[in-house]
Amino acid sequence: MFHLDEKNTQKFATLMQLLDRRILRPFYTRQRYDLSPLQINVLLLLDKDVSLSMSQIAYQLDISKPNVTPIVDRLIDGDYVVRIPSKVDRRVIEIRATEKGQKFIRSIRSDMRKMLEGRFANVNEEKFSQFIQSMDVCIDFISGLDE
Repeated sequence: MFHLDEKNTQKFATLMQLLDRRILRPFYTRQRYDLSPLQINVLLLLDKDVSLSMSQIAYQLDISKPNVTPIVDRLIDGDYVVRIPSKVDRRVIEIRATEKGQKFIRSIRSDMRKMLEGRFANVNEEKFSQFIQSMDVCIDFISGLDE
């Protein structure tokens, strides 16, 4: 086990603040979606014909299962997702994006790509390549924490 010093802890906090302030918040506030950021995050989890249980959604978003229910209910009311009984365990209900939900997911990803292209338009190509490689390392590292 290693010790994380104050300097590196501060770097992590700074990264989180920068991502929130310069990427996430501007994206969600500039776009005029009828869905909340949490609802959008649920849809993004269901991309590419994935179906997830309510427990899996709660785990992925790091929120309690009871808090997932009203989020999913609003997505069902808007015809973005449907509930599907699990073929493996009849006590489990899985959530899957509808065609409207899939279309919305593609729209979100397109809007995000356009916004990021605008934010990175004046970035040096070498720095951008380093940034993308760093993201891969971060994703791999953080994803491995739960294993």
